[in-house]
Amino acid sequence: MSKDVPELSKDNGSISSLGDSKSQPPSTEDPRSTNTNSIPHLHPYREIATELLWVNRTVVAASSAAVVGVAAGFPFDSIKTRMQTHHYDSMMQCVKSTYHEEGMRGYFRGIIPPLITVSIIKSVSFSVYEGTKRSLRERFQFFNQDSLLSVAAVSTLGGATSGSFIATFSCPLELVKIQQQLQHLLLTSSMATGGTIVRGSNGANGQKVGIQRTDLAHKVGAGLPITTQATRSSSSPLGPPKLPNVTFPPATAEKLANSVYGKVTPIVEDIPKQTTRPANGASTSSWRSAREIVRLKGVKGLWSGYPLHLVRDTIGTAVYFGTYESTKRILSTPSSPPGPLTHFMAGGTCGILCWIVVFPIDLIKSVMQKDIMAPKPTYDTIRECVSDIKARQGYRGFYRGMSVTLMRAFPIHSLNFLVYEQVLQFARKTSGH
Repeated sequence: MSKDVPELSKDNGSISSLGDSKSQPPSTEDPRSTNTNSIPHLHPYREIATELLWVNRTVVAASSAAVVGVAAGFPFDSIKTRMQTHHYDSMMQCVKSTYHEEGMRGYFRGIIPPLITVSIIKSVSFSVYEGTKRSLRERFQFFNQDSLLSVAAVSTLGGATSGSFIATFSCPLELVKIQQQLQHLLLTSSMATGGTIVRGSNGANGQKVGIQRTDLAHKVGAGLPITTQATRSSSSPLGPPKLPNVTFPPATAEKLANSVYGKVTPIVEDIPKQTTRPANGASTSSWRSAREIVRLKGVKGLWSGYPLHLVRDTIGTAVYFGTYESTKRILSTPSSPPGPLTHFMAGGTCGILCWIVVFPIDLIKSVMQKDIMAPKPTYDTIRECVSDIKARQGYRGFYRGMSVTLMRAFPIHSLNFLVYEQVLQFARKTSGH
């Protein structure tokens, strides 16, 4: 009996005798002996979320990259559009003029719609791109080879398919974006002259010479009415209008009055900073801009410039993805897979090369879309626009605003693909694939 006492104490201390362990099954009420694999997961929503993340990894990664890219690059894009459609002596003059006339808000005018829509567009673009590559590899053995030529070919074809597919959806969005970016600039010009002013070259005394282009029938930009809210002289009810807190020389005031009341005269002065707002507000929402385009031009008006947009997106996206995958292939080896630095460099390279190729097409598209609200556009055909730009500025004119685009291209597209690849890796690691 005395020998059994230590064995009982050992059993109480979780050490059981050999005989007991074989003869007595463990109690089902003891949590230490219960099989944890038989218990359902306490948080099944985590497994569901993880699986959804993996299934939709391309959409999530592309959306994340789009938001970061738009937020970081929109000011550069706004300056690019202004330099393409109006004349500035330099990029810095455009930056200073925008800040002087509109403040910081001018650089981000029209950013909300792209912030939302670009995420959708880019998600569709990357999904079509990946789907096209997968389909080509299933049908053609050539695209399955691990060679630079095979990688470049399948990614270029995938990019072209993606670009042509999304052009139909992105054309109206980009048209409204351009109208929003140029809204204040067109409004200021129209308030001073009753028409659209394109900043001309320097005059004899070094002053800016405005060039009268066309009467917009009381509408400019995205359908903003031409209203000056100018106060007239107390001594003469029909005297020359005066903008608040602005003093004009007599000659300039006379020219301003003539232009507002019907006689069109180019103004040999820089237009002062706009300090008043039209009766219904100096800026309109993107939705109102779209409605105004539909009202004046019909639903078809939202696709103004579509042929150029289609060509630009098809060629540009093909070069974009083809260059990215090729550069990534060159900078990596089977023993050294691509890392964040490779993704960063490949993204910047494809962004620069893409814009060098498609920039002239983008410039012509922006110039023609700028006049969408005019009763009679400046150019009736693409050929006429190309001929005019070449005659006035030579081939160099097709790359007006290129400097700011290249400054934006490398960091923005580097960041774009870096975020995209990192989110993909996070989804793969989280889901265990």
